[in-house]
Amino acid sequence: MGKVIGIDISKQTFDVSWKEKASTVSMAFPNNQEGFRSFFSHVKKDDHCVMEASGTYFLKLAMFLHNRKIYVSVVNPLKIKRYSQMTMSRTKTDKKDAIMICAYGENQKPERWKPDADYIKEMNNILTTIEGYEGIAAQLSNRMEAEDHLDVINMAAEKSKEEVLKYVEQEILKLVQEIEKIAATNCSETLSRLRTIPGIGIKTSLVLIAITGNFEYFDDVRALVAYCGLCPRIYDSGTSVRGKGHICKMGNGRIRKLLYLCTWSAQRCNQECKELKERLTIKGKHSRVIKIAIANKLLRTAFGVVKGKTEYKAKAA
Repeated sequence: MGKVIGIDISKQTFDVSWKEKASTVSMAFPNNQEGFRSFFSHVKKDDHCVMEASGTYFLKLAMFLHNRKIYVSVVNPLKIKRYSQMTMSRTKTDKKDAIMICAYGENQKPERWKPDADYIKEMNNILTTIEGYEGIAAQLSNRMEAEDHLDVINMAAEKSKEEVLKYVEQEILKLVQEIEKIAATNCSETLSRLRTIPGIGIKTSLVLIAITGNFEYFDDVRALVAYCGLCPRIYDSGTSVRGKGHICKMGNGRIRKLLYLCTWSAQRCNQECKELKERLTIKGKHSRVIKIAIANKLLRTAFGVVKGKTEYKAKAA
């Protein structure tokens, strides 16, 4: 393995840093194809490039290097932040961040990044768009509901909001049909298996496929549970610290929210979830704790049926 190159990337530029003998080399390039080519002249075949997953800004450079067979790692920014705090670094500039990412890469040796399949990229793009449209629809609906209590309203404004809301809802429906078509074409077996699980609907199935790369990103169900932010966090130390346990919310909020919503139907139509609810209720657990436990079970069940290439079968009573 050659040198480790830390890359701090933003919308317009990216800073790079690596160690060369007893010194540190730092450079900056524009975040475009010309900048990529200039940077690549300093990269050797066996080098290891490490960068943060900064929104979508990292993607083109990561693909540029990946297509040229360079070992690329894309790291959660929170990991870099925690590493920086651990080293008690007090300076934050693009140059300093690149140096810190380089140090993190040398110390932690993150795994190789693998780009999403094109259909997964399309699904995530559609889901993000739908999420944005749903926010607009909710905002319009809430505004219209609040304005029902006004004594004077402008009919032109009301009609405009009604037409926009109707249009947004129609666009959401079109996008839902489009993502279902993409899933049916590329991962119909996964979708079919997920739909056999009582309590998991079509939207949750589609989001699970999109965020897990058709369940190819995870070989361990515990890693998937942690990624979705459904694993417990214990706050307990010595004899005096007895904090209240709760779930770790550093995972994917979109799927965590959907799975939580799924628990409402799962505790009625899914026998295993129903039994889980009864056991936890007898133990005096709070309803929120019970729903989180059911969400965790649904996620583990989804992982099991997909990885096991089987349909869901309820356990015999």
